[in-house]
Amino acid sequence: MDKGLPVLTVGYGDVGMEVTEEFWVKDYQQMKEEIRHYYMDAEYYRRQSKLIKEIALNLQDTDGAFAEIICEVEQRLAIPCGKG
Repeated sequence: MDKGLPVLTVGYGDVGMEVTEEFWVKDYQQMKEEIRHYYMDAEYYRRQSKLIKEIALNLQDTDGAFAEIICEVEQRLAIPCGKG
């Protein structure tokens, strides 16, 4: 994903929960159609490639994820975020 290779997946499971609906398919037939769409439409492929790179960057943002976790814990403890 971080290389810009769009994924195709069902809308559940580990990969499905990490990407947006733009990458979901309902079955193998739709997957084949979507692969054909990627192949035939260079602009569509570029848009999907850019989107999947953004998703990958977000998934790799460990500092941001850690900050969100800390903020959630602080909120549960009634401490204003960043003040604890």
